[in-house]
Amino acid sequence: MSLKKLCDVSDLIRTGSKSVEIEIDGVITDLFVVRNDKGLFCYIDHCPHLGSPLSWQADEYLDEKGKHIICATHAALFVIDSGHCVSGPCVNTGC
Repeated sequence: MSLKKLCDVSDLIRTGSKSVEIEIDGVITDLFVVRNDKGLFCYIDHCPHLGSPLSWQADEYLDEKGKHIICATHAALFVIDSGHCVSGPCVNTGC
């Protein structure tokens, strides 16, 4: 598998996150990249509860404090560096 550039780090300055598309095995997949003090993290843009996109506006994946990823549909909160759900309908479900 080859490495693919998803975005520039400077793309994350305004919101701390950035939506991107990538082709994986011929299928376009929506991802998002998040930056915090621990590094850069990339996730599939997919609510584990309903399957809808997580963002509420373009490139807006973080809560007001920028501490968690937030689902626009359910307001579920996810730890940025692990993706673990800490609040909302998917908490304690192994998401």
